[in-house]
Amino acid sequence: MTDPAKLMSDALHALAATRVAPVDGALPRQVRRRARLAMVRTVLGTAIVIVVVATASVAALERVTDRTPPPVGAPESHDVIAFTSDRDGDADIYTTVFGEEEGATNLTRNDAPEMSPRWSPDGSKIAFSSHRDGEWGVYVMDADGSNVRQLVSPGVEPEWAPDGTAVAFTRPVGKGNETPLSQIFVVRLA
Repeated sequence: MTDPAKLMSDALHALAATRVAPVDGALPRQVRRRARLAMVRTVLGTAIVIVVVATASVAALERVTDRTPPPVGAPESHDVIAFTSDRDGDADIYTTVFGEEEGATNLTRNDAPEMSPRWSPDGSKIAFSSHRDGEWGVYVMDADGSNVRQLVSPGVEPEWAPDGTAVAFTRPVGKGNETPLSQIFVVRLA
């Protein structure tokens, strides 16, 4: 990648090296004006390049460092993931250290299917969808599978608010032969 400061320096040197034959000891007014416009364009263009490169660099750094903290009690040196699997006969929520096939922990041992596990921003809780009580609902549990509680029913596809104080979810609307649609709702965890 080319250094933006070097680009500006090269552009200014190229502009300074441009020679126009003087008329009666002075450059024609139109040539001076074009030179000033060219210099302004070059400086502005270089400034824009510097801003774009700096912004892209900051955004890339934020993507690399913006990570959800590991759940409470999880090994700090590994990434713990939550996922849905039917390895026990029905869909349950599991956690495991990323990359390890063995040692997954079933957090929702019951006959109802569960899906869509989502870590809370602080890693202490997991929101998920479950078909308990004959209808899909949104539930929250501690990261170890304890303290399960229903937030809403009906509802699916939970997503945490960035500050962890609320959960958004979708709920189907429409009846009979209508095209199934979904609406987005938010429930606070007070």
